[in-house]
Amino acid sequence: MRHSCITSLLVAALSLAAAAPLRATTATLTVAVDKPGHAISPTLYGIFFEDINCSADGGIYAEMVRNRSFEDSDKPDWWEAVGKGPVNFELAVDSAQPVSPKNPHSLRVAIGKPGNGRIGVANNGFWGMALTKGQPYELSLFARGGEGFAGPLTVSLEGSDGTVYAQKSIQSLAPDWKRYQLILKANATDPRHA
Repeated sequence: MRHSCITSLLVAALSLAAAAPLRATTATLTVAVDKPGHAISPTLYGIFFEDINCSADGGIYAEMVRNRSFEDSDKPDWWEAVGKGPVNFELAVDSAQPVSPKNPHSLRVAIGKPGNGRIGVANNGFWGMALTKGQPYELSLFARGGEGFAGPLTVSLEGSDGTVYAQKSIQSLAPDWKRYQLILKANATDPRHA
């Protein structure tokens, strides 16, 4: 669907993670070499990893944004359009101008008749994103403006009730891809802000 007045923003590879340092804990591993287990075939090799309940993304890889590289399908799964005011817009996965061969997809936000309303996209993560007051959250994203939009782009951590826990802005966007990194510090604790 095309509109007479289209403004667009493309975003690729969003990553939001807690920026706190990891704390080492003491662990003990005991190996009973005098008690061998089952025999293993010498021709067996490789590794098997079954990703159940998002145990890789959001688990082993401590990512907070779900479908951050828009790879889950040809639709923007886990992303939703949000807005206030009389506007119409659509979200789509775009592969026309990739960031790189390793990151071929981006999120295209096409806005028709933008007016003065608030328009954006939201990602609720993996069943919500827990926030801790004073904790810094690092946001890394590639973005570019297009077809009449050059910024500003405001990024925020918000609760489902609209409470804003942290907010920063990128003042201008170039027509070519550029990486942006922001630190958002939560002003309150919300165990499940989405």
